[in-house]
Amino acid sequence: MERDAPCRYAAFYELEAESLEVALANANEGMGRFFISDAVDLATAHAYPLTPLGPLFNSSDEARAHAGGAAV
Repeated sequence: MERDAPCRYAAFYELEAESLEVALANANEGMGRFFISDAVDLATAHAYPLTPLGPLFNSSDEARAHAGGAAV
């Protein structure tokens, strides 16, 4: 990772909702159920909503593609 990267670590969560606003409201509502370590500097933490540009590709798809099968 480059030295000027905005963060050193990343975590991705997949949320399904009717709209971005509903997804963010649901995520904020559920944050009380997450354990957040004291090691996390919440003053510099960032959250960005992302929209997929294509179909979901996971490790099972990658393994299938390397084995000669068709990826989804």
